[in-house]
Amino acid sequence: REIGTSGGHRGVDDIILRLNTINFKRLKIGIRVNVERRSLSQQVLTKISSRYRKDVDIVLEHASDAIEKSIAQDFKMVMNHYNGLELLS
Repeated sequence: REIGTSGGHRGVDDIILRLNTINFKRLKIGIRVNVERRSLSQQVLTKISSRYRKDVDIVLEHASDAIEKSIAQDFKMVMNHYNGLELLS
């Protein structure tokens, strides 16, 4: 996302507050709901299990590539490439 509000994300709220602007690009990494967790917040706020390490490495590699490309190339083009990309089966 190139610009916008926090969408209720407290971490983004903090960045907006500290930068005093909503004019910054954002990279969002989506997650899958884990049926073993009771809630989404429990899932994102607890330590990642070692059995998911390989998956996390794959996602972070793609996120790193997306960041590099978004700096060097047209941001919207990069977003269109990565949005909805299904990395894990």
